[in-house]
Amino acid sequence: MSLNIGGWGMAAFRYLISHLKREDQSPMPAPLLIETIQHIVAQALEAARQEGVLRLETIPEIQVERPGNSDHGDFATNLPLKLARATRINPLELAQSLAAHIATGDVIDRVEAAQPGFINFYLNESWLQQQVETVRQAGNQFGNTASGQGQKMMVEFVSVNPTGPVHVGHTRGAVLGSALANIMEAAGYDVTREYYVNDAGNQMQLFYRSVLAAYKKTLGYEAEMPEKG
Repeated sequence: MSLNIGGWGMAAFRYLISHLKREDQSPMPAPLLIETIQHIVAQALEAARQEGVLRLETIPEIQVERPGNSDHGDFATNLPLKLARATRINPLELAQSLAAHIATGDVIDRVEAAQPGFINFYLNESWLQQQVETVRQAGNQFGNTASGQGQKMMVEFVSVNPTGPVHVGHTRGAVLGSALANIMEAAGYDVTREYYVNDAGNQMQLFYRSVLAAYKKTLGYEAEMPEKG
C-alpha cells in the first residue's frame, strides 16, 4: 500500500488512524485508561438496569474526560446529565446511584458523585506508580503495536517541484509525512519513505532551456528565451 502526502495532509492523517484501528488485530498489553473507565461505567449502568433503577432501551455514548480542575478527580463523566431527561431522575441522584454500582480496585481508588450530575474518578496512586515502571522498562518501544506486521507501506511526501519555490505547504507535507511514517513503523509496518525528484517532463525542459539562454546572455552571446520560459 502507498500513502501520498500531497495537498491532503490532515486527511491522510485521519485515514491512517482509521486504517490502523481497522487493521489492528494484535492484543494490546492493556486497554486505554479511558476505555477502561467507560467499561466500568457501562457495567454500572447494566447493574442499575438489572435492579430496575434505570429503564432505558438505548444508552448514549459514554464520554469520559479529564476535568479542568484536578479537585474534581482524574477523570469524569457527565452521563447522568445526559440520562436525566430520559429517566426523569434527578441527575445528581442518578450519579449517586451509578457511583454506588462502581467497584474500586487496582485502578480506581474512589468514585464520587458531584453536582450537577457528574461522576468523578480518582486513580489509585500505587497503580500510577506501576505504570511509570512499565513505561520505563518498555523504553522507546512503549505504545508500539503489531497491527501492521507483515505489511508494507510506502509513504511519499514533499516531492517538491524543482522548477518552483519551496513554500509552507511543502514544509507541512514534510512534517506530516515523516510523522506518519514513524507512526506506521511503531505499528509494525515495513515502511519505505519516498521522495520523488520531478526532474522530467515539459516543465524541466523549459527550465533547462531558460537557464541555458540566460547563461549565454550573461556571457554576451545571443540567445532567445523559450516561450513560457
